[in-house]
Amino acid sequence: MATPGSPAAAIEEPFDETGVKRELAGRAAKALAAVALAFSSYQLVIAAFAPLSSLPTRSIHVGFLMALAFLIHPVSGRADRRSIAWYDAALAAAAFALALYHLVFEAALIARSGDPSPLDLAVGTATVVLLFEAARRVLGTALPLICGAFLLYGLFGEYLPGFLGHRPYGYDQIVGQLYLGTEGIYGIPTLVSATYIFLFILF
Repeated sequence: MATPGSPAAAIEEPFDETGVKRELAGRAAKALAAVALAFSSYQLVIAAFAPLSSLPTRSIHVGFLMALAFLIHPVSGRADRRSIAWYDAALAAAAFALALYHLVFEAALIARSGDPSPLDLAVGTATVVLLFEAARRVLGTALPLICGAFLLYGLFGEYLPGFLGHRPYGYDQIVGQLYLGTEGIYGIPTLVSATYIFLFILF
């Protein structure tokens, strides 16, 4: 038997997953399984036929992940874990619907690249907010707080004194960098996740 604190004891200890998870049964469990099956089917189609361009492929991948995060993880540890709250189902649907924006308006987004419309900024802002909440539920508060601090620095860092300050960045620049291109949410890690990592996990 391994002594406490030894490497062997660390191996024997159960893995402590981050985030509170629901314990679903019945129709709720079937609904969650249907979403997971749709996600897996989408990834298989993408891997086999590559029917979409890069940015819609990444955005829908993230949309599925956020939807599953809202369906699997309740808003807090005190919430009912045996059912999916209506507002979590609404958040999941909203996250996936917003992910389709890059697919539906792909041509228009390319045409006005660098000059986002008010709708682009609204959808981008909503997506970032939902992503922060999904990350909080899955990973805890530390990562969203750190990311939020850097976003605030990008918005208001121009007012800081000395070497801490930087040149002004507009709100449209920050949202565009995060949401409308392939250097923010939909960067290289998302591409690798959508095209390689998920398939390794699936099989």
